[in-house]
Amino acid sequence: MRIKYTYIPALVLALLFALSSCEEVIDIDLNSASPVLVAEGYMELDSLCTLKLSYTTDYFQQESAELAEDAVVTLSDQSGASEILSYVGMGIYKGQTLRGAEFSMYSLTIETPDQINRGFSTLMPVPVFDSIRIENFPFGGPHPGEDFPKMLTISFHNDPTVADHYMLRLSMNGEPMDDNFALASDEYTSSSETVEYTTLMFPTEDGDTLSMKVYAIDKDTYRYYSQINEAIGGGMAMSSTPYNPASNLGEDILGYFIARSKFDTTLVLQ
Repeated sequence: MRIKYTYIPALVLALLFALSSCEEVIDIDLNSASPVLVAEGYMELDSLCTLKLSYTTDYFQQESAELAEDAVVTLSDQSGASEILSYVGMGIYKGQTLRGAEFSMYSLTIETPDQINRGFSTLMPVPVFDSIRIENFPFGGPHPGEDFPKMLTISFHNDPTVADHYMLRLSMNGEPMDDNFALASDEYTSSSETVEYTTLMFPTEDGDTLSMKVYAIDKDTYRYYSQINEAIGGGMAMSSTPYNPASNLGEDILGYFIARSKFDTTLVLQ
């Protein structure tokens, strides 16, 4: 049967009337969340410990995050030496005497009026840079007038007696190359002479500058950054139960305490 176009407005009006007569006001209970302590702690090679403490804010509130200014923060190393970090303002606590040393495990204890948290991290040796190479992308090719990505591979010396895990921050001509944390590990290539990180990059010109900050981190920190990457990439959103990256400071806190060493350089590409 063919419906005449002159009937359509009448049908639409009838449907709208039927829908409006069935409207019901639904109140959605959007509960406010209690503040959660957030820690950003770093112990670097030959440097003093630095920690920033704050609290999360409610989604519906626009004010700045509340700072945790009344904590007692204690740093200890595996030899038994310890110190209480001094509060210097803006939620930041700093060490005074203990400096980061290779292969030393550090313990950080945070005491606030509401909770006590403690975490551990081991400071690994400085990454040893080996080489860098830029190659054509192995599959496909550019269409006329289009740029096509190349493969950038950065290699580091691999010590087979040590588990090597790295986090890289790369920028080209001052612009970050990645939205997430670039990670490399010898987990599956422990017998190889090098640890490699490979990523896509667009064609460069002579004189372009590649800046690298490469952090040597322990295995647990590597796992933490991997979880953050999953969150950035939406991996957790696809899981049955979304979750925050697991902190090494406990379940009732966000953030992490990280011991790390750093290799930092800028290369001029030719």
